[in-house]
Amino acid sequence: MKKMPRAILTSRILFFMLIVNVFWLCRATPSYAAWTDLGPEGYISCLAINPKNPDIIYAGTTHGGNFGNTGGGVLESTNGGASKHSHSLKGDDITSLAINPANPSIIYAGTTAGDVFESTNGGTSWKAVNKGLTATYIYSLAISVLNPKIKTSAFVIYAGTNDGVYKSTDGGTSWKAVNTGLTSTYVYSLAVNPINPKITVNPKIVYAGTQDGVFVSTNEGTSWNAAKPGSTYFTWVTCLAVNPVNQKIIYAGTNGEGAYESTDGGGHWNAVNKGLNNTSVNALAINPLNPKIIYAGTGGGSAGTKGGGVYESTSGGASWTPFNTGLNDPVVKCLAINPGDPKIVYAGTNNRGVYENTNGGDGAYYDIYGEPIEEIDPEDDQP
Repeated sequence: MKKMPRAILTSRILFFMLIVNVFWLCRATPSYAAWTDLGPEGYISCLAINPKNPDIIYAGTTHGGNFGNTGGGVLESTNGGASKHSHSLKGDDITSLAINPANPSIIYAGTTAGDVFESTNGGTSWKAVNKGLTATYIYSLAISVLNPKIKTSAFVIYAGTNDGVYKSTDGGTSWKAVNTGLTSTYVYSLAVNPINPKITVNPKIVYAGTQDGVFVSTNEGTSWNAAKPGSTYFTWVTCLAVNPVNQKIIYAGTNGEGAYESTDGGGHWNAVNKGLNNTSVNALAINPLNPKIIYAGTGGGSAGTKGGGVYESTSGGASWTPFNTGLNDPVVKCLAINPGDPKIVYAGTNNRGVYENTNGGDGAYYDIYGEPIEEIDPEDDQP
């Protein structure tokens, strides 16, 4: 029997291996279903993930965007974003969501009308909890739990508003203003120390991002101090994030001035903008298992849309890299990381709904219709 020439044999083996690899790659390509709209929705303003069951994701929406003017609401997915349904909170423009980490059935939603709503059954029903709350716009919400291991543990809710910070110690039944020391009553963002069972967490520390920089309270909001002495001055703080391992490290995103880092609990700040091509930072999210990995959602605001999208840092903010494959909206309003699998990142956008990345920024995004789409050009100016 005549032997096949080595070159031909080698080429056929390589071709066979290529076919096999393509077959397995096709099999491994994830199939994402749409977030089917069962109620009124708008562009995505905030995201929240159940810390004890990360398949449960909530999205706060507002009217407008690609979804028309039918009003917003709170949407829920119970299967990691593969599908969703709306709850009874409909027609309200949602700005912020906060989940009680000790009892995730308790959720709070803030609105553009200055209302706070509470659900005690995972979002199935809602009620207004506004006694003492006189603000007309809720920008942000945060919850600090005294003992996250106890489901019935006492907790404090904070609301950042156009009238300063409000605080409730009775689950939202009543609120009181806690603004002593604040030099701006426009509080766009709030942050508390994230839960970490491996370290001692001080639940009394609260950070407020305002139109006049960052303020810190060490006594549950009773008084505030400006967290910028002797450091670079910056204003209009749109988002805050605290390192879950070293809680002296805090990041702040601003409207048009980029991102900043403090390594001493807010005392001093340094700009961390290398590689960040859009300086309107709307959202920050830190990988809970590897806090060197940080994500920034950018675009819109005073910096416009050019260079907007999602950026990733693997160096604690020292440098940033855009990763926008499949992300078809240059304005990312919010971010959320799956606490059970931090490689899964969700991005809420200004017009295009929710996107998912299942490879920590290395993979493609998938839109609400479940198809990978073309990467945006970060140098293109888009409306």
